[in-house]
This record gives sequence, structure tokens and C-alpha cells, in this order.
Amino acid sequence: NASLADTLSPSNSNDDRFRTLADHVPTMLWMTDTRGGVVYFNRRWLDFTGLTLEASLGDAWANSLLESDRERCQRTFSIALDRRGPLHMEYALRRHDGEYRNMLALGEPLHDDDGVFTGFVGCVVDITTQTANEEELRAKHLALTKRSREIELLNQLNDNLQVCKNIDETKPILKRYGRQIFPTLSISLCLFNESRNLVEPFVSLGTDPAIKHPFSPDDCWALRKSNAHIELNEGDQVICPNFSTCKGGQYLCVPMMGYGEVIGNLHLGFSGDMNSDATDDIEEGIRELVQLASMASDQIALALANLKLRSTLHYQSTRDPLTQLYKRRYLLETLEREIARSTRSNKDLSVVVIDIDHFKIYNDTFGHAAGDHVLREFGTLLRQTIRDSDIACRYGGEEFVLVLPECCGDDAYKRADELRKQASDLSVDHLGQELGEITISIGISSFPRQGASASALLAEADAALYKAKSQGRDCVVVSQTEAGGLTTTTNISSTGYG
Repeated sequence: NASLADTLSPSNSNDDRFRTLADHVPTMLWMTDTRGGVVYFNRRWLDFTGLTLEASLGDAWANSLLESDRERCQRTFSIALDRRGPLHMEYALRRHDGEYRNMLALGEPLHDDDGVFTGFVGCVVDITTQTANEEELRAKHLALTKRSREIELLNQLNDNLQVCKNIDETKPILKRYGRQIFPTLSISLCLFNESRNLVEPFVSLGTDPAIKHPFSPDDCWALRKSNAHIELNEGDQVICPNFSTCKGGQYLCVPMMGYGEVIGNLHLGFSGDMNSDATDDIEEGIRELVQLASMASDQIALALANLKLRSTLHYQSTRDPLTQLYKRRYLLETLEREIARSTRSNKDLSVVVIDIDHFKIYNDTFGHAAGDHVLREFGTLLRQTIRDSDIACRYGGEEFVLVLPECCGDDAYKRADELRKQASDLSVDHLGQELGEITISIGISSFPRQGASASALLAEADAALYKAKSQGRDCVVVSQTEAGGLTTTTNISSTGYG
């Protein structure tokens, strides 16, 4: 180290040779004195900066640094000088053409033969290309990490949607993952109504959701063209009819397709300004947003379509299509569950079996269409008169069953007799022809007195029904059978116990 300092000293006889050597080294070299002032730059450094040696010595070289880097570099250099240790720092250096380049400066302390510190010697390397590559790699890594996180969230969203039993259960799931997948956007997820003449908000996120109102499918450009549509609030270039009623003025709308059918749309309002000079960045951001929104809408649409299909199939499998009441199979499954619930709660439960009197006359006199109309009207009456906790079923033909939880025999009688009166008050006509008065016969059994199983309760209620038929019809009979004991059936006429 000492010999290098001596070599570069003007008093050395080999000065020209070693200066020539230093000037032709393919990197920029520099050397300081003990106070840190620069005493030497080689020709490559001078050519790079376009400065003379005299204009660069001491601390003058720092004027070529980017102003925001100067203080930091001086502080770093001072620390290395105090410690007499190696120097490592990065800064932007102005080239002779005015462009700033990213540089890496490395320095090592010099000592003479006696170990006395004599200054620093070092080099400067242009790392602009390397830094740009690192920034590009870093940006790609961040983008890949972001995309990986989005895919993970989409998978979690899909997993949770798949275990939902009905559409309403999807709301908290959509809200949770909507906030995570689109954290800076306002979200409105809208679905077609049953008649498909309106699109209604289903889930909304954000402090001020863009869509709070039902709208016509024709007012949404994304639904009309079955493709993603974006509006950036560009004056007369706006084409979506829904634009004037949407808050924010900038949004992306993506149709949700399930099994080839549009079921709604995903509306994403921008919280920031998408209009700027960075056109390429905006276009790339929009492309990424459209891709992510399309992936999300596909998963959501498929899950919601599956739930709707499942609901439809469940309805068809459990509901009688003529009366819209539950079917016999559903009754048997539910009655066993209600008996178990009554056992746990020590509450009463009643089973009511109903038969429309002389139903064959409707079919024979007016035709089967008229008979179906009578069943349909009576089914409507049952649906309108029962409690939410009651279960009404079409047991077969013209026979119906009601399951009345937490209802004893006396209360069941009162409700059944009221139903009998309401049935007789029905005015039923078919194709303009009066079908006459409807009368019904009713049999009732109660848990646990008449039995502890569904089959036992139905059998006892059915036996009471036949007793009502034999009593002249249009009446109610409550079974008084003791489970496992003798049968003592009590008739209840249209006016009370008889």
C-alpha cells in the first residue's frame, strides 16, 4: 500500500509509468489523504464525469453526486475514516452527458511500512444495468408473490363457497374474501331476480358501494355484451347507461356466468384516479384487474349457480309440484326429527291427517283438471294458515298431513276445527264454473300419548280420520288411544266433542 502511494507521488521517478497504468485500468480509481480529501482520480473517472483533476480534488467531487445522495455518502465516508475501515457505498453519479448513473464505490485504508494510516484507495464501478436488473427482478418477484397470494385467496374463497348449504350463507364469505382480494376497491355483487327483469345488489363492500339500487339488465353494458366493461370517467366517451347512477365514476364491471347463463355481475369501483401520464402502467394495471376480477367472478358464479341448482333440486325432491307442500318422504324424515326434539324438550307434538270429502266427485263431474284446481286451492289455504314452525305435506291423493310442534291435542283440535271452517268457506271455481263447497274430515294424534314413533302417530291419526268419515264427514276426531293400552276414541264433531 505504501509503495502504491509512493508510486503515485509526483516525486517518484516511475510516476509516468504507473500513472499510465492506473489511467488504463478498466475501472475508475481514486485515492485520498489522511483527512479524506481526494488527491487522485484516474483518467477513466475524469473521462466519465467530464471534469478536470483540479475540479475534482478534495471534496469537490461530491458536487457530481445526486443531491439527495450527498449527505448520506459524506456520513458513510466519515464513519469509515474514523474507523480506518473498509468503505462501501452506492450513489448516483452525474456522467459527462448529464445522465446520472448508479455507482458502487469500494475503498480500503492505506498504511505505510510503519503501519501509519495514510488515506484511502479505491475504485468506482458502474452498476446501473445491474441495479435495473435487480429492480426488474424485484418487481417481478413482488408481482409473482401478489399473484400467488391472490390465487391462494381465490382457492380459499372457492373452498368455503363449496360447503355452503344455501345462497345466504355465501354473504359473509364473499365479504371476507372480497376485502382481501380487492382491498382498495368498492365492491358490488349483483344477481338477477327470479323473473330476470331486474338485477339486484346481493353483497356490497366499501364505505360507499357504487351500486345500491336494482337496475335493468339493459342498463349494464357488461351484461349486454357478456364481457368485461370498464369506464374511466372520460366525458363524452362514457357508453354504459348505468354510469350516471353509479358512484365514483370509474369502475370495472364483469358479468358472472354459471353453466352458460348470466346470473349477475361483479362491479368494482376504483378508489383512486386511473387517469395519469403513466399510460403503460394504467393499461397493465387494468389488464391485471380484469384478469383477477374474471377469475373471481367465474368462481363465485359457479358456486352460486350450484347452490341455486341444488336448491331447485331439493325443492323438487321435497315439494309437491301441484300444491307446493312437502312430499310424503320429507314428512317421514322430518316427523322423526320433530319427535326426537320433543323428547329432548319434553314438549307436546300433534299430527293432523286431513282428507277432502267426496273428492272423486270433482274428478268425475268436472274433470281431473278441476280436481287438481281444488287440491291447489286447498294447498294454498294450508300454507297461509300454518305457523312457520309447522310442517304441511301432501300425503297422497287428496290426503294431507300437518305436523304441529309444541301443540297438545286440545290446541290441535281448535286449530283443526278452524281450518275445517275455512275450507268450507272457500269459493272455488274452475274455468268460470263453480265447483261447490269443500268439506274436510280430520283425524288427530299426539305425542307421547298416542305413540313415540312416526308410524304410530300417523296410524293413530289415520284411524281417527276414518272415524271422522264414519261419523258423517266434515268433522274432527281426536284419538284418545293410550300408547300400548286400550283404545277409547273420542269424536269431535263440527261443533265440538260428540
